Amino acid sequence: FVAAVDVGTAVVEVLQTSEPPPVLNVGRGVATSAASLVALLQAAAGFDGDVVERAGPPPCIASQRADVSLLHRTLHWVPSTSLAVAVDGLWSDLVGEHSRR
Repeated sequence: FVAAVDVGTAVVEVLQTSEPPPVLNVGRGVATSAASLVALLQAAAGFDGDVVERAGPPPCIASQRADVSLLHRTLHWVPSTSLAVAVDGLWSDLVGEHSRR
């Protein structure tokens, strides 16, 4: 998971480079579970109820982390938006959009 604004800044950096590497990973470089992201959304929404997970088969991949070292080495790019800030902004935008309808 990575903030959209960070993806945008990475794309701008790449587009301003005369010869970027052919493939670059964009991410935070930190493995984050979906449950952690749900907890952030729960906090942003002020939801104090229970989140119930359905039992199912274990995931094939427990976690995944993007290696952003090449992007950092070649363009000195690092993500600057925490997931908490990104989720808070997403929730605020969603609530604002819903109230305009």
